[in-house]
Amino acid sequence: MLRKEASWLARELATLPTDRLSPMLSIGSGAGRFRDGKQPWIENEIYRPLTARGIEVRHHEFEAAPGVDIAGDLEDETFLGQLEAMRPSSVMCCNVLEHLARRTVLTGWLPRLVAPGGYVILTVPRRFPYHADPIDTLFRPSVDDLAHELPGLDLVHGAEVRCGTLFRYLLDAPDARESLVKGVRTSVARAGRRSSEQPAAAPKNAPAGSGALGYLVRQTAITCAIFRRPQSD
Repeated sequence: MLRKEASWLARELATLPTDRLSPMLSIGSGAGRFRDGKQPWIENEIYRPLTARGIEVRHHEFEAAPGVDIAGDLEDETFLGQLEAMRPSSVMCCNVLEHLARRTVLTGWLPRLVAPGGYVILTVPRRFPYHADPIDTLFRPSVDDLAHELPGLDLVHGAEVRCGTLFRYLLDAPDARESLVKGVRTSVARAGRRSSEQPAAAPKNAPAGSGALGYLVRQTAITCAIFRRPQSD
């Protein structure tokens, strides 16, 4: 999560009623050492203020680790049923959808996971390079694209948040260098393969220029959106 993305979320979350947020299920939120150490602004700007408001946050990740409350596969409908049984009032899912080969499994469940009147908070890269974790489908939606994938939810507010360059991100989070260097190498390799082949069609919703090198000096952007489940479905 980028700093300006976290700041946008913090401002929006502060405007939402506490009783419609707690308990919150944070999908793909990372282990505790990631939230506290590698990107400490996540804890400082988002989770700590939520806790101070009395909002219970339950953290999900694919694998069990310290700081993870529930672990499982987001493309497994049996596991998604377990998440629904937790009866969260709200769900936050940041920078996860682009890493799912079958994201529609999760997006189809999101309206069911929260109670009527509850919120779904989503962020997805809009202008950001390829970053496998372990895959990147290059899903780079606009706010309207996200709303189209979630017909069971009402869009409350959305924005394309400009988040600075990758150079700025490296200064903020030096522990991210390894993954970004891997992304640069992958981008270069992909470009080399395509130069000798028929040009491949860009993935749907991916903006032009997805290579990591350009983003060292070009603005990144994250699509951020708040959705609400209608009181009466």
